[in-house]
Amino acid sequence: MYFKSIMLVEDDIDDKELFCSILKEISPNITCVTFSNGKDALEYLITSQRLPEIIITDIDMYLMDGKEFIIKLRENERIKDIPAYAYTTPFMFGHVESEIKDNFSGHVFKTVDFNEFEYALRKILCKHNM
Repeated sequence: MYFKSIMLVEDDIDDKELFCSILKEISPNITCVTFSNGKDALEYLITSQRLPEIIITDIDMYLMDGKEFIIKLRENERIKDIPAYAYTTPFMFGHVESEIKDNFSGHVFKTVDFNEFEYALRKILCKHNM
């Protein structure tokens, strides 16, 4: 059983398209709301009636990057318990401070290997792994 509602926070159009196409491969029943920066995503989370079951966010974005986004997410009582995963490169994740990494539920690395990425995403989206 997979999560049915996902939020993707990603400013790169190609990465966003790859992510959404793999989601459709995994399950056509998954809905995904997307934002291009943490600021807009956070505003949505604070005001929305319907919250996503899981959040996946890039680290390097404009306006509000993934590091600031995850800190503000965890500070808000209403949304702090939503599982949130970093969606980035191994290089970028390696440069994130450990106290910020600790706020993420885990990570999925960007890769050019479609099958590897799909496998990693399936593991994160499977509710039984939580």
